[in-house]
Amino acid sequence: MTLEKAIKKLPDLPEVSESDEILMFSQHIPTDLAEEDAWEYLDPMLNRFLGFGQTTESISDKLRGGARGLTATVQYLKEFVGRYQIDGGLLEGKIERLINVIQTR
Repeated sequence: MTLEKAIKKLPDLPEVSESDEILMFSQHIPTDLAEEDAWEYLDPMLNRFLGFGQTTESISDKLRGGARGLTATVQYLKEFVGRYQIDGGLLEGKIERLINVIQTR
């Protein structure tokens, strides 16, 4: 919910283009993963987008709006976590980082 609130406060963001990294979160979630493999699928996606070596500015530059931007990212995460019963604690640090980037924008 905190992430969704932060997104709503953002000024207009550029629309997603086919070359934007955030586009990976607008795909359909896979439905054929074993539950024990689901985190190993999602974690590298989040690391690519929010990577530990990236600065706040570089992550901020990747934020996009529109139906396939941050809104799609939130929906993807909700559906993925719900489908595969992923412990929210695993996502906590990554989501906090994203919220911090959004709030500094």
